[in-house]
Amino acid sequence: MKYNKWISLCLVIGLAILLAGCGGAAEQQTPAASGEEKVQYEWKGRTISISKEPKRISALSSDVTEALLNLVDTDRVAVVSSNINNENMSHFSHIADKFDVKVSGFGLDPEQIIAYDTDLVLITMTHEAEQDAIELLSQSGIPLVDFDNWNTVESLIENIRFIGQITNTAEEAAAIIKEMEQVVSDVQEQLKDEKERPVVMALSQVSSNSGPYLLGPTSITYDVLKLAGAKPASDVLNLERTAPVSIEHIMEIDPDYILLVEWSQTSEEFAEMVQSEAFQMLKASKAGQVKYMKAKDVQISNPQVVLKGLREISAWLHPQLFEEK
Repeated sequence: MKYNKWISLCLVIGLAILLAGCGGAAEQQTPAASGEEKVQYEWKGRTISISKEPKRISALSSDVTEALLNLVDTDRVAVVSSNINNENMSHFSHIADKFDVKVSGFGLDPEQIIAYDTDLVLITMTHEAEQDAIELLSQSGIPLVDFDNWNTVESLIENIRFIGQITNTAEEAAAIIKEMEQVVSDVQEQLKDEKERPVVMALSQVSSNSGPYLLGPTSITYDVLKLAGAKPASDVLNLERTAPVSIEHIMEIDPDYILLVEWSQTSEEFAEMVQSEAFQMLKASKAGQVKYMKAKDVQISNPQVVLKGLREISAWLHPQLFEEK
């Protein structure tokens, strides 16, 4: 079955190249309108030719979907991440019905993406299926920009800046970045004399049916916690990435604060842990310092992780410094 799928895709790509050759211009290999102005961009060691203002953009991952919809009108977006349907995962769930095509990174079909007649594909390298899709889509002549790092506020800003460049929304991107940088600067100014760094354990699912994971350096939550003046609990365990965690690990650390990230639905395993007697006996539980936040505000990389998430966490950890005026 997989062999037949490859044969089918090769025929689609071959036809696209043949038609482009008949037109006598390499740029016609893309679905962009004939004669449309192209711009050359350097990205990760290769040159990408993109329409000056792409009008059928495919955003195949949650982070690129969120970033893109902060910049462009919805009528320029052909495909979005299926997470847009989830109010806990997306700041654009209220307009999810505007998009007919929604995809999951676990089941990307390169043939189907080609059929969407898209003129720019944005994707994040996370799942093996997405990496396979990149290899196949790159052969189709469709401009493709792949991101592999959204794990820090700095990388989030750089990715927003580049998406602004390639979608002709550089001014909109600059305005969002300026606001984000101002929030970071304001928080750091408030914390400059604060020497205490409370231990904060950020726990999340990584899918709707997974158990608890301790968010580490591979999650933007880790960077937000550090900017908010906290010591992430993953540093106590010397973790280099987000990892599954047991109640025994949590009890061993006994953090000052616990942040519980809400996904689409809470798995039975995650719920049982939070409701357990051992969890209720933790220092943070006894002190009433267990906080719930939606994934879209603290874990899914997007501007609101800074504009809302960083502000909210900073005020939670240091209320004496961030009292509302």
